[in-house]
This record gives sequence, C-alpha cells and structure tokens, in this order.
Amino acid sequence: MRKGKKFKYLEALKELDDILEFLQAEMVDVEVLSSKIKRAVELVEYCRRKINSTETEVKKVLEKFQKSEGDTLNESPEAD
Repeated sequence: MRKGKKFKYLEALKELDDILEFLQAEMVDVEVLSSKIKRAVELVEYCRRKINSTETEVKKVLEKFQKSEGDTLNESPEAD
C-alpha cells in the first residue's frame, strides 16, 4: 500500500478498476506492465484481508446478538 496514506477499500477497488482498464487497452505500455501487475496483487491482497476481517467482525456481532436474543427468550415472564 502507499506509505503515509491510510487506504480505503473502495479506493483500492477503484485503483484495481483503473489497472484493469489499462490492461484491457489495445496498446499496453510494457514498461509499466510489471509495476501495474505488482500493484494489482497488493490491492487484491489488501481487499481480501479487509473482507476477511470484516466477516470476522460481523460474525462476532451476530453471535453476541443471538446470545442476547437467546437470553431474552429464556427469561421467565414476571407474574402480574
């Protein structure tokens, strides 16, 4: 990733899209091809890590929510 700048997922996707457009061009500059491919690999790895960490966080939140829902359902109703 770029040093000194915190990268965002959507920015990474946009840059990947730009690289894809570059690669699909009829005239690809072979002088920059290698650096574009390396950058694309970095971006894909970043996106995968971000998706995996987000998935883990969501699972934790859902488990906590389900547990609290289960606790609420298991509470006995108070007599009026």
